[in-house]
Amino acid sequence: MTAMGTNSWIPAFYLAFSLYLFDEDSQDSLSNSTDEELPFPTGNKGAIKLNQLKDVVDEFRNDYPLNFLFDSQSDLDTRIDELADTLDQAHSHAKRQQLIRIRNHPLDQELLNSWREKLNERFDSSCLLRQALKEIDFLKQKRLRPDTDGIKISKRYPRRRNFIPEEAVTKRPPSNFREVYEDYRKYVLRRLNLEEKTVQDIDELLTELESQFNGRNPSVILFQAGKHRRRLLDHDRFEHGGDLSSSHYSFNGVPVLTEPTETYTALVLRENESHGVEFVENEQVLTVTTIPGEEADIFDMPDKALESVPFENAPHDFVELDIRLHGYIKSEGIDGVLFKMNSDI
Repeated sequence: MTAMGTNSWIPAFYLAFSLYLFDEDSQDSLSNSTDEELPFPTGNKGAIKLNQLKDVVDEFRNDYPLNFLFDSQSDLDTRIDELADTLDQAHSHAKRQQLIRIRNHPLDQELLNSWREKLNERFDSSCLLRQALKEIDFLKQKRLRPDTDGIKISKRYPRRRNFIPEEAVTKRPPSNFREVYEDYRKYVLRRLNLEEKTVQDIDELLTELESQFNGRNPSVILFQAGKHRRRLLDHDRFEHGGDLSSSHYSFNGVPVLTEPTETYTALVLRENESHGVEFVENEQVLTVTTIPGEEADIFDMPDKALESVPFENAPHDFVELDIRLHGYIKSEGIDGVLFKMNSDI
């Protein structure tokens, strides 16, 4: 057998010895057992261990340490087949039991609050368009008024298990809320008065950027991170350093930011009288309303017993997160130009 640590070879040895004891009487007893009667754990960790045990049993086909105790290879193969089938049955039952526990368990408020807090904490660092609007004094923050209606920014549908203690893959929220921040960018760009231009290549984009300095007073330039960014910033028209906290380059003295987005190849914002306001409560801009998947309108409830609905299809396996922002953007003129590279359209 392959080399393994103490914590691995001891269970493997006992499993090998169990296979030796797994005679016809034991096989008949387990084959006639219902799922509930099988002597295996049904918790989440139990399901994982059952899967690992089956992998070890399958390896015994080629490398069984007690092979000398059997009269023939066929006897060993029969026992391996029977025990592997039993472990498969137990694993499937454990997964179904785990699924029903998740569907019936109330959502954990602490995990939901943690998701909401991290979403807001990373808003600045992960959405440089918003950071730029704040630093050029376009976007102001005020205390939330009770009568302020929220604007829907995004809806997400994470797995319910993420908000169930001991079932969550991690107790921390996802490290990447990119889709939410991309929805925010779209919200902002819909409310700004932007010219839209399509360019064919980097050289044309650079020429267009240069033309924005003819009496138009650009305040910040944002580039899409990715394949075009390096070719742009390698051009001699760009200089290292910038006036904004996250700008490492400037173009004709105007700070340049780059962020992962699909909404633009380049975005030039101009100085004008346009402005925006965000209403903040407890230092949080985004509010999140939680709706269990089975209560969300977007899901169609299958006409089946909940226990028989596959994991991928049941509304109960998801949580709807309605993400809103309280505030407004008021455009007072042409706010800038949004460029898209023809190859990106």
